[in-house]
Amino acid sequence: MGVQGSGQDSCSTAAVSETQPGHDFALAESCDEGLRLRRLPRLREGVKEVISTSRGRLALLVCWDICTVLTALHVGYSLSPRYDFEMALHIGFWTVAPILVFSFIFSAMAAGLYERPHGEGNVSLVLRSTVAAFVAWALVSLWAYVATFAPIGRWIVGISGASLVLVSSSGRLILRYLQKRMPVNVIVLGDEQVAQSIRRSGERRNFPPLRVSAMASMSCDAPLSLSALAPGGHAGNHNEINWIVVQGNCEGRMLDDLIPLFRNGTRICDVSTFFETFFQKVPAEVIDTNWLIQANVSLGMLASRAVKRTADVVGSLLGLLLTIPLWPAIAVAVKASSKGPIFYVQERVGRHGKIFRIIKFRTMTVDAEASGGAIWASRRDPRVTRVGRLLRKIRLDEIPQFVNVLLGDMSLVGPRPERPVFVKMLTEEIQHYQLRHLVRPGITGWAQVNYRYGASFEDAVEKLRYDLYYVKHGGLLLDLQIMLRTLGVLMKGSR
Repeated sequence: MGVQGSGQDSCSTAAVSETQPGHDFALAESCDEGLRLRRLPRLREGVKEVISTSRGRLALLVCWDICTVLTALHVGYSLSPRYDFEMALHIGFWTVAPILVFSFIFSAMAAGLYERPHGEGNVSLVLRSTVAAFVAWALVSLWAYVATFAPIGRWIVGISGASLVLVSSSGRLILRYLQKRMPVNVIVLGDEQVAQSIRRSGERRNFPPLRVSAMASMSCDAPLSLSALAPGGHAGNHNEINWIVVQGNCEGRMLDDLIPLFRNGTRICDVSTFFETFFQKVPAEVIDTNWLIQANVSLGMLASRAVKRTADVVGSLLGLLLTIPLWPAIAVAVKASSKGPIFYVQERVGRHGKIFRIIKFRTMTVDAEASGGAIWASRRDPRVTRVGRLLRKIRLDEIPQFVNVLLGDMSLVGPRPERPVFVKMLTEEIQHYQLRHLVRPGITGWAQVNYRYGASFEDAVEKLRYDLYYVKHGGLLLDLQIMLRTLGVLMKGSR
């Protein structure tokens, strides 16, 4: 503390003294360097805070892509042998730019470029950036030809397309490097089980790397030793802590002890908020009535429900219109693959526990449950026919569910509906499972684009966490993100 006070006095003296210019200059220079050194950790922590959270990372990448598209287009027009840039401004640059921005963000989201990497290599990232740029330029070129009958020059498309891939990929590689070099330090004021849950979720998401330590559960009125708080469970500088996750409600002495950390920029929250911010899911095992009260579920409000219902009707009509030519071919293939009906009708649980009958193209043999008991479908289920396996891979078996959407039993986006027998079992075994029925079930959902195909009790628990996040944060923007990511899943042919 004495050293810091001395440094501040020296800087003040250097700023006002006029008797020793040379000495003043040296002091001022050293003070400027000291200020820069003190600012570097704050800058590092600020960058870490932005890139570590899911929403911060998404916002950063979207802003980066907007700048990338405009820069790439500028380069394309500038280096094209047919135009100089001043001429380009008069032949459609500012008309093409917003359409290309929208098209690239659309295709990048469908290609999964805004998702956190899961062990993906650099080559795969560049390839997906290339696909996104190609699709974006294809959409822009189609628009230009249809709207103006004047295709955009090949040089412009080629140069700006290559620049778009290069800069977009470079930005993501740099972000990946920064995330590897900036682990997030988390202290859990609670039991080891919560810390382990955070560690496991961090390992699944891969980025950013988390260093999680847990302190034993204690009374909220107990004094908290800040010197004991340090990453990795070792005593050290508590200024290195990025997050403190508090298990339970603390309003006593511990809260007062946490105020200095809050002033230093450490973020303090409960377990649920941390999971929602970092992993975009809700740990069902730790939430209570207060979570539901504070959730302020917008999808339960009349205005939001009306807007979502309108979008569902329009989207399902459009989906039926686009896919109806496929129905005869799918029907013939299903009928030829195995005996039985073309469609498969089954009871599912919908909003508020209402039972409805879901419609799908049949993908299994008619005796799939000949043993008499309900069985979870697995990824490589032997009951699935050859044609059914292909239909499942590219989700064509789900097409008839557009009819369920029109009937009001389902939505385009929402938690996947389960069978009554499974719902009964899971409700008895999993705390708060019934909360997923506050909204209409969907053809696709947040759990489907974030988690693998569910075929076990453990998978049901993990998918519930994502469903609860959707229940709390659902809206048109999240629905659009889910549908675009579903499109990317379809393009990859995964389920």
